[in-house]
Amino acid sequence: MSQIKSSIIENQFLRIKSINIGASLYEVFYKPKKINLILNLGNYKNYLIQNAYVGSTCGRVVNRIRNSQFSIGGKKYNLVANEGKSSLHGGIDNFSYRIWKIEQLKKNKIIYSKDKLMEERVKATFMKCLGITSDIVTDELEYAAIPQWDSVAHMSLIVGLEDELTL
Repeated sequence: MSQIKSSIIENQFLRIKSINIGASLYEVFYKPKKINLILNLGNYKNYLIQNAYVGSTCGRVVNRIRNSQFSIGGKKYNLVANEGKSSLHGGIDNFSYRIWKIEQLKKNKIIYSKDKLMEERVKATFMKCLGITSDIVTDELEYAAIPQWDSVAHMSLIVGLEDELTL
C-alpha cells in the first residue's frame, strides 16, 4: 500500500489539512475559535475503506447515474452499480479511493495529480471527444464554456476517458 501523506496550508485564521487518499479535504481548522469546521473520518486509514466520500474528490462523475446506465446517440452504456442499482461518484473504482501524488505544496496551495502520462492521455481524449485542438485544452477549461462541450458531449467524454484510462 502507498504511504498515506497529509499536507497543510495555513494563514492567520485557518489551517487546512488534506490527505493524499482521494485528494481529500481532512480539516479546516478555524484558529480564532479553535474548532474544526468540517467532518472527517478520523484515522486516515478509514479513508481507504470508507464509502461516505467525506471530503474526497469525487469522480469521474459526481452524483448518481440511475440504474447504472445511460445512452448517447442511441448507444446504451452499462456501469457497475455501487449504491443499490445506481452508480455513485464514478463507481467502485472512483477517485476518492485512489492515492494521489502531491505535485506541489506551497504556503497557500496544494496541487494533487495522478501522473504526467495520464494528463497527456486525458488531454488527447478531450481533443478527440470534443473535436477541439490542444490549445483549447487547459486547466481553465470548464464544462459548457465552449459550444462543443454540451451535455451529450460530456457523457461521450466520460465514456472516452473511461475507455482510454481503463477505468
